[in-house]
Amino acid sequence: GYRMVRLSPDGRQLALTMEAKETNQIWIHDRSSATTRQLTFDGSAERPSWSPDGSRLAFVAHRGAKVSIWSAPADGSGKGEPVLAGLELNGSAALFWTRDGKWIVWDGVVTGKPGAGGDDIFAIPMAGTDRKLQSVVATPFGEQTGEVSPDGRWLSYESDQSGFFQVYLRPFPEKNAERWTVSTGGGIYPAWARNSSAE
Repeated sequence: GYRMVRLSPDGRQLALTMEAKETNQIWIHDRSSATTRQLTFDGSAERPSWSPDGSRLAFVAHRGAKVSIWSAPADGSGKGEPVLAGLELNGSAALFWTRDGKWIVWDGVVTGKPGAGGDDIFAIPMAGTDRKLQSVVATPFGEQTGEVSPDGRWLSYESDQSGFFQVYLRPFPEKNAERWTVSTGGGIYPAWARNSSAE
C-alpha cells in the first residue's frame, strides 16, 4: 500500500510511505527512470515532507516506543537525525516543511505537553540553532492538516470546532490568532496555490 505521497520541489521525484505488515518505511520514486528506492530502514517511518531545495526529507519516525520528527538526506547519503532532540509525539496526523524553509509544522499531541482536547498544531523553527517547540493552534477541539502559505504569512488547517470539520485560515506563526472560516458546508485537506492566492 502507498500513501502520504509528496512531490519534490523540482517535480522529478515522489516521496511516499509504503505500508507493510510489521513496519512502514519511506521510499523515493524517480519519475524519469521509473525506479523506486527505500530511504528509511530503522524502526518505522511515515509522513514525508520535502525541504524547499529538495535535499532533505522530514518524517515521523517510530523508534521502539518513542515517536519523533526526523530529517534525512533525500539522496540516501545519511541515516538522518532528530529535528529537535528530546521531542516525543503521541501520534501525528500530518507533517509539512514550509516552502521558505523556516518551519516544520505538524499536528498531533506532544508527550508531556497535552492539549486541552484533540490534536493541536505545533511548529519548530528551522532557521538557526535555537530550535524551540512552539504551539500554534491549541483548543479543546481537534485541529489538523496545517499547511503554511508559500509566502509564509498564513496557516490553513481543518478543525471540528463547529461540530464537523471546516477549513480555517489564520496568520502564521502567531499563537491562536484571529481566524477566518474558508469553507461553508464542511471542508478538509486544504492546499495552497504556489502564489499564495487560493486554496
